[in-house]
Amino acid sequence: ATSLETIVGLKPNVNEYTPLLECVVNSINSIQEKWIQDWEINIEVNKGPEQWALALEAWEVSQQKIKSFRIIDNGIWFNDEKTNAFDEPFTDNNFANWGKWYGRFTTLKVFENVKIESIFWSNTDKKKREFFLRFNPQRVNNRTIISNERLEDVDQSSNEKTEITLSWVKRQ
Repeated sequence: ATSLETIVGLKPNVNEYTPLLECVVNSINSIQEKWIQDWEINIEVNKGPEQWALALEAWEVSQQKIKSFRIIDNGIWFNDEKTNAFDEPFTDNNFANWGKWYGRFTTLKVFENVKIESIFWSNTDKKKREFFLRFNPQRVNNRTIISNERLEDVDQSSNEKTEITLSWVKRQ
């Protein structure tokens, strides 16, 4: 089925690491598109504040559930063109890099909260775009999966980056 209802019925064997992997692959693609030598991808894992209280042994820490991931890179991400393509569920925009739509839907299926912040050049100005991923079957503000979008000017010295926070894993 190639409709927005796909997300509701999505039942692949995924866990919180599947969207993380999708985000890292997307980070690599965005860095390759930017053609830079000094690239970086940082991943932060939060297992919650109780991890240190229970951390008598490393094994105990590894057994705790993930609370959130944060992925930060310095590639090209959410300028106007890429944001519009990202919001189109069945686009072939990134098909050459194996991007189809799977990552967006698995992310929405696994995490309650997905926040994206991106600083990028728009002509001669630097902009910051911030939004949340939500499944909007009624296309709120003409968007399918993007909600609460904000776009603002930022200081020209701000580093270009994209930060994705995946939090509140849905327990099934």
